[in-house]
Amino acid sequence: MKKIITGYDHNGTLFLTDNSIIREINPDYYSKALQIFEIFKNNNLENIGIVKTKLNQENNGFIHEKYPISYPFEWSANMLKDAILLHLKLYIELDKFDLCLKDSLPNNIVFDYSKPVFVDFLSIVKKQDLKKENWLNNPKKYSDIRYAIFEQMMVPFMIIPFIAFAQNKPEIARDLLKNKACNAGGMTPSFQDLMIDTSKLSSNCFSSKIKKFFKKNKTQVNGSYDNLINKIINIKETNFVKFCLELTEIIKNIDITPPSSNYDTYYESKKENFDFTDKSNWKNKQNVVFDTIYNNDQISSVLDLGANTGWFSRLSESLNKKIIAIEIDESSIDKIYKISQQKKLNILPIQGSFLDIESKKFGDFLEDPIYKNQDFKNIPIFTSMIDRFKSDLVLCLALSHHLILGEGIEIKKIINQLADLTNKTLVLEHIELNDELIKNDPNFFKNIAKFNSQNYNIDLVIKEGMNYFSNYVIKDSHPNSRKLIIFNK
Repeated sequence: MKKIITGYDHNGTLFLTDNSIIREINPDYYSKALQIFEIFKNNNLENIGIVKTKLNQENNGFIHEKYPISYPFEWSANMLKDAILLHLKLYIELDKFDLCLKDSLPNNIVFDYSKPVFVDFLSIVKKQDLKKENWLNNPKKYSDIRYAIFEQMMVPFMIIPFIAFAQNKPEIARDLLKNKACNAGGMTPSFQDLMIDTSKLSSNCFSSKIKKFFKKNKTQVNGSYDNLINKIINIKETNFVKFCLELTEIIKNIDITPPSSNYDTYYESKKENFDFTDKSNWKNKQNVVFDTIYNNDQISSVLDLGANTGWFSRLSESLNKKIIAIEIDESSIDKIYKISQQKKLNILPIQGSFLDIESKKFGDFLEDPIYKNQDFKNIPIFTSMIDRFKSDLVLCLALSHHLILGEGIEIKKIINQLADLTNKTLVLEHIELNDELIKNDPNFFKNIAKFNSQNYNIDLVIKEGMNYFSNYVIKDSHPNSRKLIIFNK
């Protein structure tokens, strides 16, 4: 069964299947797409970061390798940085074959766990065909129209959110990447979104103003921005490849790693940052999770909810599973990404909250006949995490009490959502009201006054769970006020 993926490509339509992505190409564009594919295949261009692709003989289209779908507003700061660097690399490498990207959008990239991959195959075109793109205007009369693409696409949709991350304003960056994404119904991002008033300023004055702004906020900024700001505000048209090479070095040298938080040393503070190869000091919790995964060869994918810095994600990955790790803390999720990248782990970090697990967003509704295959009214441009991240095993460790006692979410709703995410096994840690961390800091749980041992207990959790699962076992966690419930379908 294949499902359509909402898109705004007037040359083809994408479909999601169980094992791949199918791209059907409009008949009037197929010959050009085939020319690009031949260059791609003959020069092994998948090695420069383009999605693995083969011809689909059934419908004159392409079959692409399938990766977990993540959206730019869910990436860690350094994931966005690497997506920008990949875009610049593609401009440089494709130029060798007289090819180019006809746009520069972060949504054209997904992550193969810790590695960015460019997936918008039909946006690779011959340089000579760029002038045929109706959407692209060139008000500054660049002789190389790729500068216009950079200015109209990469700057607003990638560079400006990048700067917001660098200012340590992730909430602004994520808002731009989601609500002002291309075709997402919002206005195009601008420097005003970074709270810089650009009205009545010449470009030179504008550049100076931005630099003063960064200097004033020096304590919030990681790295120097003079070169970056000068480069993107006062573009001086030279060789475009040289421009991309220079910009690459500038971006590389800007550190946008989030500042440390109270959560990114969680395991160290609890003295639970154990060696994966030495179980001698592990507690019940670590042993139970290990045994549950190790003894079940039916499990190939794991979803780690509230992953923190990813100890259990890395444990699962060490057992040859593919992991999606969801965490709301900016520093922690970026740390997961950097560790996964360095060690080449199959862990996809997702910045997000369980509260938003069902959130989705619809894009622009366009009535042009070229989009006749699209269902903009019913299929969102950004689908929910609950639809994208279903996994064989779901870990919900030290999280449910925050959702219930802190956020006031009903046990029934939480179990329903967890069951929807779970293909086979759910490992849920239940924490009693007499747990020391709850007793010592009740004010941290803003809805705790609504609960008592009658409406918050392990039996209620099990009762709800058995509406969706066929059996369960209870194991001791650590300390004794915590239990692990293992539900199986």
